[in-house]
Amino acid sequence: VKEVVNAFHEFLGSVFWTQILPYRIHKEPQRFIQRVQVILRWIRFLRFAFPLFRMGIKLQDQVRSVFKTRRQRWTSDMARQLRLDRP
Repeated sequence: VKEVVNAFHEFLGSVFWTQILPYRIHKEPQRFIQRVQVILRWIRFLRFAFPLFRMGIKLQDQVRSVFKTRRQRWTSDMARQLRLDRP
């Protein structure tokens, strides 16, 4: 299991340095800094987007529960009215 974890970490490291941040700071400092800024911008966006997404899910659950309660109340009111209307 430890070998698999180490291999996965090596794979993540190689992907990070070859795909996400391929520039070397001593060879291309301007490109390196620009890429770091892009990465930080994505991190800031995700820090904002994930809690907003969770809030949206919670709001959707609340709205669904309100509509479910209304539907149940309407159904029970209709059933009660049918019972009262019987001769």
